[in-house]
Amino acid sequence: CGSPGESANNKELGSFFDVLTGYDNPKNDQTDNKKYVWVMTALSAPDQLRQRVAWALAQILVVVTSAIGSREDRAENFLAFYDIFVRNAFGNYRQILKEISYNPLMAENLSFLRSKHSAYVWKSSNLRVFADENFAREIMQLFTTGIIHLNMNGTPRLNAEKETTLVYTNDEIQSLARAWTGFDLQNKRGNIEKGENRIDAMKIDPQWRDPFPKSNLYKGYIGDGYPLCVDFPKRMFLHKGAKYKLLGSSSLPKLISDPIDFANDPTIEKFVLDQNSLLRKYIHDDSLGTFPISVTLVETLSCTTIECNVDTVRVIQVSSSPDIFYEYVQPPCVQNAFYNNAMKVSPNRYYNAVTCANPLLPVASEACCEIGKSDAIRNSIYDGERMSFDTASARCDAISLETCDYYQFNPDMYSKYSSKIGLHWSTKSCLIRAKINAEGDIAIVYEPSGYLKLDGYVDENTQSFFKANWDYGLFPSVLNNCDDVCGKTSDGQCLCETKVITSTIFTKMPSSADDLLANAIVGSLHPDVYDSVTYSKKIDEEKGITAYLVGNKFDANTIFEYLDTKGRLHILKNSIETVRIVGKQGEFTGYAFRNAPQFMSLLDKEISVRDAEYETDATLDHYFYHDNTAPFLSVRLIQKFGISNPTPRYIKTVASAFVTGKFLHKDNEFGTGNYGCLNSTIAAILLDREARDFTLDPDPSHGSLREPLLKVIGVMRSMEYSNIPTILVTKMSNLFKLIGQDSYEFPTVFSFFLSDFKPLGRVGDASLVAPEAILTDMPKSISLLDGIFSLIKYGLSSCVKGFGRSKVSCYEGFYSSAIGTLDYRRTPNNIPSFTYETFEGPSLVGGFDNPWVGYYGYYKHKFVAVDDPTTNTTTNHVLTFQGNSEDRFDKYMFSPEIDLDSSGSKYVVKFKYYAIDSNDTGACIGITEVAKSEGDYKRRYCHGYSAAYELPYNGAWVTCQFQIPDDIKTFRIMIAKYKHNYDAYFDDIQVVKGSGDTCVNVVLESFTPPGEEGYSEAIVDELSTLLTAGRMHESNKNVIREAFDNAGTSEAGLRIAQQLMVTAAEFHSTNPIKRNGLDRSLATPSPPLGKPYKAVIYLMLSGGCDSFNMLAPYTCDKNNDVFDDYKNIRQQVHLPKRRLLEIQAENQVCSSFGIHEDLGTLKDLYDDNDLLFFANTGALSKPVTKSNYKAETNIQLFAHNTMQDQAKKVDPAKEVLNTGVIGRMTDSLTQSGYKVDSFSIDSHAVALNGRPGISTVPLIIDRDGVSEFNERPSFTDMDSTIGVINSATYSDSGFFAETWSSNLFTSLDTNKVLQSSLDAVETKSDFPGSGLGQRFKMVSKLIETRTDRNVDRDTFYIETGGFDTHSNVDTSLQSLFQNINESVKAFTKELKEMGLWNDVVLIQTSDFARTLAPNGGDGTDHAWGGNYFMFGGSVKGGQILGSYPDNLSESGPLVLSRGRVIPTLPWDAPFQAISQW
Repeated sequence: CGSPGESANNKELGSFFDVLTGYDNPKNDQTDNKKYVWVMTALSAPDQLRQRVAWALAQILVVVTSAIGSREDRAENFLAFYDIFVRNAFGNYRQILKEISYNPLMAENLSFLRSKHSAYVWKSSNLRVFADENFAREIMQLFTTGIIHLNMNGTPRLNAEKETTLVYTNDEIQSLARAWTGFDLQNKRGNIEKGENRIDAMKIDPQWRDPFPKSNLYKGYIGDGYPLCVDFPKRMFLHKGAKYKLLGSSSLPKLISDPIDFANDPTIEKFVLDQNSLLRKYIHDDSLGTFPISVTLVETLSCTTIECNVDTVRVIQVSSSPDIFYEYVQPPCVQNAFYNNAMKVSPNRYYNAVTCANPLLPVASEACCEIGKSDAIRNSIYDGERMSFDTASARCDAISLETCDYYQFNPDMYSKYSSKIGLHWSTKSCLIRAKINAEGDIAIVYEPSGYLKLDGYVDENTQSFFKANWDYGLFPSVLNNCDDVCGKTSDGQCLCETKVITSTIFTKMPSSADDLLANAIVGSLHPDVYDSVTYSKKIDEEKGITAYLVGNKFDANTIFEYLDTKGRLHILKNSIETVRIVGKQGEFTGYAFRNAPQFMSLLDKEISVRDAEYETDATLDHYFYHDNTAPFLSVRLIQKFGISNPTPRYIKTVASAFVTGKFLHKDNEFGTGNYGCLNSTIAAILLDREARDFTLDPDPSHGSLREPLLKVIGVMRSMEYSNIPTILVTKMSNLFKLIGQDSYEFPTVFSFFLSDFKPLGRVGDASLVAPEAILTDMPKSISLLDGIFSLIKYGLSSCVKGFGRSKVSCYEGFYSSAIGTLDYRRTPNNIPSFTYETFEGPSLVGGFDNPWVGYYGYYKHKFVAVDDPTTNTTTNHVLTFQGNSEDRFDKYMFSPEIDLDSSGSKYVVKFKYYAIDSNDTGACIGITEVAKSEGDYKRRYCHGYSAAYELPYNGAWVTCQFQIPDDIKTFRIMIAKYKHNYDAYFDDIQVVKGSGDTCVNVVLESFTPPGEEGYSEAIVDELSTLLTAGRMHESNKNVIREAFDNAGTSEAGLRIAQQLMVTAAEFHSTNPIKRNGLDRSLATPSPPLGKPYKAVIYLMLSGGCDSFNMLAPYTCDKNNDVFDDYKNIRQQVHLPKRRLLEIQAENQVCSSFGIHEDLGTLKDLYDDNDLLFFANTGALSKPVTKSNYKAETNIQLFAHNTMQDQAKKVDPAKEVLNTGVIGRMTDSLTQSGYKVDSFSIDSHAVALNGRPGISTVPLIIDRDGVSEFNERPSFTDMDSTIGVINSATYSDSGFFAETWSSNLFTSLDTNKVLQSSLDAVETKSDFPGSGLGQRFKMVSKLIETRTDRNVDRDTFYIETGGFDTHSNVDTSLQSLFQNINESVKAFTKELKEMGLWNDVVLIQTSDFARTLAPNGGDGTDHAWGGNYFMFGGSVKGGQILGSYPDNLSESGPLVLSRGRVIPTLPWDAPFQAISQW
């Protein structure tokens, strides 16, 4: 089967996409195929709105290509993922959530692919690991709920103390991570790209899925609202709602598990429906002979024959000719973790592991023995049959045997490994105990009566804890000897006896729907499924609640029905189960918790794909229907469609459309009426008055900056891009590097932009956000403009920093290097033959009527149209040469090709000539067959230069003509200027019938100039509409019109107008502007103080560095060996001492520590007393403990963006918003008179932000250096004209437009200043070619320019990523640390060569450290406190500051779940020391 929507290969189109099949050798471009497809679709797909919505969704539900191991040479995997958004752009968001959650790329991207639950790994590998938390975090933070509780209008929901509240904590992440275990790739198939199958939706291995209860975001559990399996009526397979799926000729089920022998062992008894079966007739109509794929019963059927004798079925056979089987798909239901009267179930033999089961459920089989005997036999109706304990007992009674606690199954009848033996009921009872840890979490412990071996998932050593909802928050505490009501396990936890109590909730109709939903949390089947019970219906129409009563009273049998505002039908029981902790005599101890539901069975043979998929759906529904999802997604989507700061009213409108699935605009209703409908949501975004009302344009806060990639595509679409006919694929290159954005090149899971990004300037000052401003830094703004300029001037090529891939020769208006061109108003190739030239131009204000060209057709010439020097009017324009003729080529100009007819007529070229005086001007006119100075007739007339005839001078215009030789039918008129000392003029050049060469009595024909008055105005107005939606300021349009008219030809004028238009703020933002008529100017820098130079470098290891493997304990007190703690908790990811470089330390828990083996440079610096570590450091607002950290920490812990922000800002009290710790230092220095420059390499850094108006704006420099902007301008004053277009504006002018113009002005000025300085610098050391190495090299070069820049102090920001090591942490760190080691080594060497080692300090930080305990993918997850370093010649190194934790076990006073360490040293401390220095 192909992928959804996959098109068949069309051989008629030829071969132009290389695909890696493994059977051939592709030529190239396989990796970029996906990008080419995206560009071509964006340019020409007929469903542009669908594509636009898909692009918006792709930026929310992000797959980071660099996180995919098989990314090279692959396209199909990524295209299939992106197609999820295209396919569902106007569908339902719930479907998108499901598809991306099952998609292999997302699973690899967020590292839950092949994640296994803890008990499974312990059982199979003897390792204590945890479920990977990556996806569980990001699906909430980024894809559904967000972090902070929101009102429907997007404003924060505040608690009683007027504080924001969190949607989730790490407890919920850790719990829900277990719902994302078990996912694996589907088997390979042949019709996809080579390699593993990363296209088809993943399968779930149920053995890998965590089976235990999972707490949700509402202090309940995943599974709340679902019916209990024990409440299903007997023979549910015949009741309304039962579902069957076609298996075909195979009898093996797909959603539950039967032994493989069941398919090919002829002795296997199958469940065959007889001819009279109503179920068979319902599924298969003999008269039609068809077998439907799926069947759901819409009514309850009566049983016939064997159907009446079984509790349930698994696979049924409906036909024997041919053999056709259906799998019974039990409706979703949950089992409560605790229950009374548990019974032991056993496998084949006594020495195999036994477990416990609920006797009311059909989950085991019968085992029948003779009285007093222990060898069992079976009495099943079909092999693999499951039944309840009572049914099993009845089966044994039927053959005069009894249910028994058997020794083995009769070996004479059953082999030791018979597939017919599964789990079987015994007569022995079970105790179900609660194992309780210090946090009150619970694990399930079974204790059957009489066993040799117990299933490891439920024995006393289990570590499979889950959250319990304790009454009043009280529980037996291991810290208080379990309150003397429970025993203890060998690992020191409480082990308590339990008893389940069922209580009625309502004795009358609930007071409200909220009352019902808050308290009735156990689901039920609909009452009409229970045919054996009679219900009466009571309806409260005001509340919308229906109660189904038995005996006309409210009791535990009552069932409630309620349809909520999101379209969910709730069918709920009027009862709840509570688990009581009882004493040794069964007495109630006062401790109790709510019974927790679970989808997955704890019986090995009952663990199924079906239940894992049900649980996955329930988890997705939990996110999807969360109250936060609608407003959170509404804000994100609105921002993607042009409004960065939507009003609460607008957000509520869109969120309501998401919830109701409807949006009404005038008389048109959009949407399906279903919650999560994107049709209605997108309609609300695009059609709401806030998106369309032009009266909002004057509001400076309205609108947004535009995405760089959409600007490029917008130019290509509006300017009518097309490939040249021989090119089938539109190939663009290096877009991400050049402009910071490209399809399939998302840098992080946060996409290209941060939704809450506040740039410096008017936007930030107004506490507004501008996500796209993050890509308006100097390198990207300049590269964007250079790339669009190249596209306009040369077509799609790599000419002069273009976005294309090919380059042959690069000349403006000459497209030999291009694979495609912008065809908007471009002169077609079939140019009408030249007839005359008046030099009045397209707008009749001077210019060229025809497309004259320079030498070879592409060199520029210096001929221009000017006012006639012999008159005092501007009504006539003539040709002259401006400049000098020292250049070899610019002194020539050639007309378009002229084709004479074949009539035999003779033709002449007529023209007018004027010279100021009699001095030889060197002006010539002639003809040539090509656009160069060759041919016998190239100079017919010249003034003071070798030619056939001398141009006469008489102080006035002279009119001449020369004849075209009869043998020339195709030619160009050539005009040249060989001397530049004296002015000469030509006018009114004509090709007409005639003969002879003369300047006597020549009369010009009468021709009307072909231009039209106002032509440039019309063009510029149209460009304004196409490129800026008509926003272009009138003064800017005037500037562009003038430049158009001065260009000479309409083609050159159009190119100039297009270029100038795309530099304007109105193009880069959705704001109009209000110019104040002033030029922009930079503040005059203060002179330096002349004090010795110093620099601070901030190094961010982005993603969360696993710093407990950067600095690990080594030699410690034998009474407190922290290395043993480290080894025990880190298990397979710990570093043995042989892989650590030992360093000595004082005043720490250990006398020596170990640095990672790949960080030898750090060890050398430490030993030289030039580097120190600061231990257990992190974001803190005050000192906290394990017991109070949640209440006392005002920071959103464990999330990348919030924790990284804390490290960069060091402002936990939010005293100085939108500033960074280095920026505030810079402010302080500036206010003290120091001249300070701040640089971030490659990307924006809030760490460098200061208070508005104090310090100079931080500069962003590309690691590859600074290149010249617009190095081949289309006219002389182009850069200054761009400055005029982006000149100063009033304070109430559009904020986003101002952000672009101010950033561009600063960027262009800085670009000029730095280019020459940096070009002159050569480093003395060899830096690695990695991104980090080149960033350090650029810092070195900038430091070298300190004298040119006249500064006292510099601050720098460097960031390098890859540290989000949710999988394979050891392998990843080796590569990452090697890069750091070599980069630091080169940098320190360079500083010493410059003699500045004592004048530079580097401090390293990261988002957070990582969990000490690994996950199932040999990775580690987000944590808190970590270890970091600082180095420099002035650093008092050779020491570890702060306090390294003295206990790394989970019982340690600073260690939270999974080894998340509470920091003891705040970020303030090291930065305080740096600021003093």
